[in-house]
Amino acid sequence: MKKHGVLGKQIIEVEKIVQIEDKEKMREFEQKLQREKEDIKKNAEEEKKRIIQEKDLKEDEKKQLLEQLKKREEEQERAKSKQQKLITKLKRMEEKVIAGSQFQEVSKKQ
Repeated sequence: MKKHGVLGKQIIEVEKIVQIEDKEKMREFEQKLQREKEDIKKNAEEEKKRIIQEKDLKEDEKKQLLEQLKKREEEQERAKSKQQKLITKLKRMEEKVIAGSQFQEVSKKQ
């Protein structure tokens, strides 16, 4: 990014290069997100087993608890999927910024 300005009778040119080089952090965040998704499924499965094994609950209570569990799991899964989409969008934006910077460099050299 270049900025031009005039100071008195001098022309000042300032150049600012912006680079986003945090691919390792993005990868770590994606892995963390995947682990969280797996944990959600694991916890839901464990709770489902516990509900089914509960002998004192009536059948309709079991069904109700299982339905609530399913809804909660779906909500959490949607939230994690939304986060994944945002990560993907952020990656695309980062690639465009890098490509734009490279294009500027090539244009400057010509």
